[in-house]
Amino acid sequence: MKKLFALGLLLFAAALSCGACEQDEATGIGSEPKTFDTGSDKLTLYKDIRYGGVPGGIRSDDRSSDRLLDLYIPTAAAPEGGYPVFLFVHGGGFAGGDKSDKTGYNSICKNMAERGYAVVSMNYYLTMKYEKEPGVSCSSEMKNGLPASGEFHPLVQRAVRNASDDATLVLEWIRKNAEKYGLDTGFVAVCGGSAGSMTVLHLAYLSGQKVLPVKAVVNLWGGMENPSKIEAPAPPMLIYHGDQDALIHVDYAYAFKQRMNEIGCRVELHILKGKGHAQYAYIAKYCTGEIDEFLKSLR
Repeated sequence: MKKLFALGLLLFAAALSCGACEQDEATGIGSEPKTFDTGSDKLTLYKDIRYGGVPGGIRSDDRSSDRLLDLYIPTAAAPEGGYPVFLFVHGGGFAGGDKSDKTGYNSICKNMAERGYAVVSMNYYLTMKYEKEPGVSCSSEMKNGLPASGEFHPLVQRAVRNASDDATLVLEWIRKNAEKYGLDTGFVAVCGGSAGSMTVLHLAYLSGQKVLPVKAVVNLWGGMENPSKIEAPAPPMLIYHGDQDALIHVDYAYAFKQRMNEIGCRVELHILKGKGHAQYAYIAKYCTGEIDEFLKSLR
């Protein structure tokens, strides 16, 4: 009986130990990231670092809905205080998309890392991939301009909140891993495209998160159900939006500019003439220098 009791204690201790390992893995703390070759000698890319537990209900093979991030670290020595941080959130209507494209990385993220930023590119729970209502999508809500009611459909609202909550977990990960990777937690800029922009707009202006201050928002063709909810003091906003965007109307860009001006907060608007939605390649090729200069002006 004593031997069985001792064996039980050993098994219980082992279970506790495994549980602790799973907890460390779930938060990204202590896990060893894998490097990925981007073909650039100016950065190191660490792939698929876990920043939170696996969301309930997702398919086991669905990495795009899992809480994983990629970390781009410049090879140049960090400045005093650490690398400024650039958090990027991909689009896809809260139903698709991924933190990296078919090359295995994201060109905007790569370019920003080569300019000296520690770049975090995150996947997140894709609410509208698993929860569907007929006729409801981001584009159905946003293609004709801002909603007259000042509110999105409840499913879209839930998708935005869920993604923003995951982004808050990423801010926690940045704070906890700042010393390990040389990150400047006092300078975190957030950027997203489409649904990713809806996410960072909510994170920066509506979520009320207290983990880390957001220094700036780079809004790539995103929207918010009611920009008048933005209150001063608000992080500066840099906006890019195509005037031929058929999925998220360009009126959102003008509404953000108007609101930021009303509350006396810095805003810079770039209308992409003749361009439609999701101009990621254009931004990567022509605008990362401009984004860098905007962010440098805030340091």
